[in-house]
Amino acid sequence: MSAPIDKEALKSLVAAHGLSAVIGTPAGLESAAARLGEFFSCYREHRGRHGSAASLPAAQDWSSLVHQDRTNPHRVQVLLQALAFVCSPEMLAMLWMVQLGASVKAIHVDHERENVTKLSVLLDLPGAEEATEEFKSTEHWDLALLQFAALTKVDEQPVISGFVALTIPRP
Repeated sequence: MSAPIDKEALKSLVAAHGLSAVIGTPAGLESAAARLGEFFSCYREHRGRHGSAASLPAAQDWSSLVHQDRTNPHRVQVLLQALAFVCSPEMLAMLWMVQLGASVKAIHVDHERENVTKLSVLLDLPGAEEATEEFKSTEHWDLALLQFAALTKVDEQPVISGFVALTIPRP
């Protein structure tokens, strides 16, 4: 059984990352807590497909998120920003796996105005030979994740080296 989400601690976490105006209301926090619970389940489902082959943590829950905030707050910052953009639990799980060491192998976007948006992300999982995991979404708001992509080149070849938080000016 995973630790329940502490709403007061979530409120403090959201405030510490400068997102109170976006998801710090009582309704916003309720929604964020529910979506975090869905994200934790989605992460476990995707990660569970690979048993001990991949070196990512087998599960994530509220206590592991709080621990990550203490040790790697930049990881939590990008997750909370994606949560504020109403990204789906599926894409939050993908983003979190990248934050924990998976690498983006491929991103496919199919978007046509006034039609269904399709987003597919294929990850290479660390610690496992040829282990990949695919994440799919038809949620239009999941395209917001692309603004967090850290784009670079290695030997003149394009690489998405991870996801980074946006700088949000404090009032």
